[in-house]
Amino acid sequence: MRDYFNIIIGFLNENDKIVRIIAGIIVFILFVVLRNLVSRFLLSILSKFAFKDSEEKKESFIKTMLKPLSIFFFIFGLFIALQLNFKSVVVVKVFKITIIILICWAIINYLSANIGSFMKLTENDKTNLTAIRFISNILKIVVVLFGIVMIISELGYNINGLLTGLGVGGLAVSLAAQDAVSNLISGFIIVFEKPFIVGDFVITDSIMGTVTDITMRSTTIKTLENSIVTLPNSSVANSSITNLSRIDHRLMEFDIGLLYSTPNELLEKCINDIKEYLKNDEEVLNEPIRVNFTKLDDSSLNISIFCYSVKSDLGEHLEVFNKVNFNVKRIIEENGASFAYPSTSVYIEKK
Repeated sequence: MRDYFNIIIGFLNENDKIVRIIAGIIVFILFVVLRNLVSRFLLSILSKFAFKDSEEKKESFIKTMLKPLSIFFFIFGLFIALQLNFKSVVVVKVFKITIIILICWAIINYLSANIGSFMKLTENDKTNLTAIRFISNILKIVVVLFGIVMIISELGYNINGLLTGLGVGGLAVSLAAQDAVSNLISGFIIVFEKPFIVGDFVITDSIMGTVTDITMRSTTIKTLENSIVTLPNSSVANSSITNLSRIDHRLMEFDIGLLYSTPNELLEKCINDIKEYLKNDEEVLNEPIRVNFTKLDDSSLNISIFCYSVKSDLGEHLEVFNKVNFNVKRIIEENGASFAYPSTSVYIEKK
């Protein structure tokens, strides 16, 4: 047995180069064949520890990391094969640089797919989609710059001077682009605080209309005259904003005047009938409803009507308002009362 062992050892020593080549090829083939299987297995284990309660996050993690990790095993197999035959510093450096690139790629993949869930934003809203893309692009640039700095350092260059130059250049750019930075920050405020979204009808300090688009730099509003106005986000964020689209119900408030000749009993009956009608109308909010005899005007007995329609849409609200006016008029007429109109009485004194 020992003789056989010595023969094998002697053969390996005599054919060391061929053995290394064969071993390198076998290792490389094994890594290539098994890379997807091993990658999926490792990612499945990692996802179970990292995302215990969310199957969706597990699937996203595996999907975004599978290709970079699979390529890593391909490169790793090639690296081992080369190291068995050519032990070179250049090969090690190239391998390290490749690993940096793969790590940056994996981070970008994962962030691009999950930035919305991290920030609790959905892609259903156009505003959210804009924010997700913008933040994703910023993070990609940061990761790429970080990767470039690491690669430069790995190549043996001194990065202190480069970082100093970037800091000075960044300061100069930020000073020259204060308005742009202000608009970007205001864009973040609009996106996350959501005082309005695309499609809302808003009133700002300078304009009134429907929001048609929101980017990280500006907000576009379509006015009642159908003109398109683009406002910097900084001016929008710094103004008071009334969002009429967020109204759950709209106010209906108006006065009617009856003749002074209207008896008290008839006046009271008209008030009660109007109040009863409003309480029974499904398109009128049940509370609060106020119908009161409020004023002895110059030429009329004034009844004030205060209530809300349940319609938030302006067009639908106006239709309800129209119906309420007609029904109030009908109630007055059915009770035999008459509306007053401005009049002046002239008295001629006999001498």
